[in-house]
Amino acid sequence: MPFFIGLALDLLMNNKFELLGTYCVYMAILLLVSGICIGFRAVIWVLLSERISRDLRKDFYDVLVQKDIAFFDENRTGDLISRLNSDIQVI
Repeated sequence: MPFFIGLALDLLMNNKFELLGTYCVYMAILLLVSGICIGFRAVIWVLLSERISRDLRKDFYDVLVQKDIAFFDENRTGDLISRLNSDIQVI
């Protein structure tokens, strides 16, 4: 991008306006492709982080279900549910 801006400024300084439109089109195409790639990166990041969060919750829940009754007598269920929801989301 800085390369095309430099070329456009050079063309403006040398009064070569016929090539200026071509470089502006190249910059617009580069911006469009860059925006699409950034959008894909954001979508992939969100999907992966939600999938990891889902897997952590499932693993935590599976471990909780297999605990003895004595475990639930010692620990409050609300605290465990809070860990299941908020702490895993923070991770």
